[in-house]
Amino acid sequence: MNCQDIGDFILSRNNIFYAIIKDDFSLVFPDNSLLSYLGVDIPQDSSSLENVFPELFGMDEEIQDILNGNNGEITIPLINRKLPDKTIFFDLSVLNNPADRKTALLVVKDTTLIGEDIQKLQQSRNDVDLLQKQINKINEELKESNATKDKFFSIIAHDLRSPISSCISYLDLLNHHKEFSEQQKNNVYLNLNKYLKNTLSLLENLLLWARSQKELLNFEISDFDLYGIALENVEIFQNNLNQKNIQISNNIPEGVIVNVDYEMFNTIVRNILSNAIKFTKSGGKIIIDYSSNDEFHNLIIIDNGIGMEQAKIDNLFKIDKVSSTPGTNGEMGSGLGLTLCHEFIKKHNGNISVESELNVGTKFIISIPKGKSV
Repeated sequence: MNCQDIGDFILSRNNIFYAIIKDDFSLVFPDNSLLSYLGVDIPQDSSSLENVFPELFGMDEEIQDILNGNNGEITIPLINRKLPDKTIFFDLSVLNNPADRKTALLVVKDTTLIGEDIQKLQQSRNDVDLLQKQINKINEELKESNATKDKFFSIIAHDLRSPISSCISYLDLLNHHKEFSEQQKNNVYLNLNKYLKNTLSLLENLLLWARSQKELLNFEISDFDLYGIALENVEIFQNNLNQKNIQISNNIPEGVIVNVDYEMFNTIVRNILSNAIKFTKSGGKIIIDYSSNDEFHNLIIIDNGIGMEQAKIDNLFKIDKVSSTPGTNGEMGSGLGLTLCHEFIKKHNGNISVESELNVGTKFIISIPKGKSV
């Protein structure tokens, strides 16, 4: 065994292989060890550099510079190559050939163990990232759950207790003042009626919301006439509209069919229409309109009421940000209705969008998918 054979033996035992790059960019292999390592079946005597090492594509100028005898070196670390039965990693280098300045050395050093360790480390990092995302998701769900619980107790402690206390006060007033005139009694009865209706509405929303949190609500979709749904809800609030002398127009064309859960969709329309009446001044106007596109039916409720600032709109459907604002006639509420609307519209794969300008009015757009909602 001569010195070159000994050198080749030592290199191969250390998983280092080499070939000669000629001035025409062809490769000459001293033996078949590099080709065997790469799993390449090419004649041993000569082959194209880029056919065996496509990783060197586009680096002709740098390789030619080395072939011209200029000092230089190209190194590409941790190349990943998939073979039929395994994956190998190697460092690829091109450098001056001290034995022949007209050629260059191509050196391949196996780094599979290092590459596999790096892959395992990367997988571990990916697992940690995934775990962190899951933890963050759980934390957000817990945060939302706590906000939901806090809101629930807030409604019970204040929004529900307050109107009931007012009703008791009015009843005590009637009980202790037998001398009240019929007009005074009627005023008390009107206030009692208002507080009891508000309390009933709040209780209905509260019960619906509680059941929706536990997924206890049935969701059964069917075809309904949109004009009829709007008309039904207008009739529910006719007394409120008359008391505030609010004009309302139902411009939805008859025959528009939407595929919805009747109870949930009625709750959405009822709450948004109730808000429009609540925040519209006496003598104001509300318009119920309709539009559509290729994907959605759009029920539009527009009022010329007090409007909202953008900060209010941004938090309108967030349970932990919900707050109640008195209406133009002092009407009270919990702010829960819009949160309920948002949850119910999501079950329909729809959307609620809001446009508003302070002291100008508000537009709610309820979008329901055409065809089947789910």
